[in-house]
Amino acid sequence: MKGLRKKFDRFLDHIFDERKAKKEGQNDFMPKDTVDLLLQLADDPNIDVKLTYDCIKALTQDLIAGGTDYSATVFEWAMSELIKQPHLIKKATEELDRVIGRERWVEEKDIPQLPYIDAIMKETTRKHPVAG
Repeated sequence: MKGLRKKFDRFLDHIFDERKAKKEGQNDFMPKDTVDLLLQLADDPNIDVKLTYDCIKALTQDLIAGGTDYSATVFEWAMSELIKQPHLIKKATEELDRVIGRERWVEEKDIPQLPYIDAIMKETTRKHPVAG
């Protein structure tokens, strides 16, 4: 287990270094996922509670280990929010029809072309955090 933890630690260090290098020099950097957001918070000198890289590693490990459960929980909350606000369903459906159509399933490569769906998911995780 210790050996596996060391490998996973190196793997996360590599991911963090890669993400930090990608955002370096960008004044208008927008986080694209939870890891980007956590790294941005860790580097923010204005937050009251300092988020360390060890904390981010622990959170990331939890997300990876429980990724399927996490995704299912976020999806359930998103659906509950959409049911309460039918106009959101209409706009989300229009975006899906325009970008994907009705002949195939959404794939990971489609996500950058679905900003409205992405915004719904981010707002859902903000309003209903899985951990906490």
